[in-house]
Amino acid sequence: MSKIQSPDKPVFKIEKGIPIGMTRIGRPLYPFKEMKVGDSFLVERPEDVILVRSAAYTSAARLGMKFSCRKAGDGMRVWRIK
Repeated sequence: MSKIQSPDKPVFKIEKGIPIGMTRIGRPLYPFKEMKVGDSFLVERPEDVILVRSAAYTSAARLGMKFSCRKAGDGMRVWRIK
């Protein structure tokens, strides 16, 4: 019996014996941990807006902080509010 592949569903090949790559080690991309309440930074590139908003949400939960993201021109500004 052959499988019929749906054109909109990706096909993944399962492989064995591939070593896990190294994780990125070094300075974080965004300054969430160093921010004090009332501090903000500007995200100038529109293509980074979704990535930074997601990182702010994740960092807030991990660090026990709260951030607010607002549109600023073509980019976005991120404030630490708690």
